[in-house]
Parts: sequence; C-alpha cells; structure tokens
Amino acid sequence: MVRANGGADAVVDQIVSLYEELIAENRSSGKPNLDEEARCSAAYLRWLEPTVRDQQEHVKSLVEWAVERQGAVESLATELAEKHERVLALVDRVAERQRAVDSTATELEESQNRVVSLTARVTAQDAELRKIRSTLGWRLLSGYGKIKYRYLLPIYRLLNLNRRSKDEPA
Repeated sequence: MVRANGGADAVVDQIVSLYEELIAENRSSGKPNLDEEARCSAAYLRWLEPTVRDQQEHVKSLVEWAVERQGAVESLATELAEKHERVLALVDRVAERQRAVDSTATELEESQNRVVSLTARVTAQDAELRKIRSTLGWRLLSGYGKIKYRYLLPIYRLLNLNRRSKDEPA
C-alpha cells in the first residue's frame, strides 16, 4: 500500500507540474487557442487513460473481494447464530439436569434423615429388648416355653383339653 501511494504521489506531482506549465503557457500566449487546448486535453486524457483503467480494475477487484468477504462474514454470522442457539439449548439442558440433581440430592438427604431416624429407633428398641430379656420374668418365661412345648402340650393333647376345634386353623 505504501509503494502504491508512493507511485501515486509521483503521478500527482507530475500532473500538478503539467497543470502549472499549461497555466503559465496559457497566460503567456495571450488569447486562448481552443484547438491547441483540445489537442492538449486529448493528449492528457490519452496519457491518463491507462492509469484510470488500472485504478478502475483495481477498484473492481477490491469490490469483488469485498463482496466475497461480505458473503463469508454473512456465512460466519449465520453459523455463529446457529451455534449460539445450540449453546442456549445446552444451557437449558444443563439447568434442567441441575434441577434434577438438586431434587435427587434433596431426596437423598431426606432418605438419609429417615435412615438416621430409623437407626435411632432400632437402637432404642434393641436396647429396650435387651433390657427386657435381662429381667427375671423373661428368663422364667423362656424356661416355661421350653417346658410347655416339651411336656405340657403333649399332656393337653392326650387329655383333649385343647379347646380349639379341629376346623380352626392353628
């Protein structure tokens, strides 16, 4: 770009000096010669035409490049919008799953609290059962059960003292 501007500066300097020469020549000649001015203008335009054509081609190529870049930008903008939509959908899914995890964590905490409560109840009942089993009454009843099933029930059956009828389930 610097080299292109450097070349343009030289061309501009040449044009300015040519204009200055023409102005000075026109002033010194006195009356304007229209045919000579037309020839000089035509020569100048012929000299200028390749430069203008090159500039037009350069501008045309820049416009084509800009149009191509604009298409790429639009394509990338569309792709970015699609990805943005996917990200928003993923954020929604993550939020939904986080709610599910939070709900499951709450349920787990409630279950753990129930387990602790039930464990405390079982421990209390186990202690109460041990206390009951260590009493004299329990030991006597345990001994009575052995005697009852081994000796008394067979005697009751022999004497038919069992008041239940045979139709009733045992």
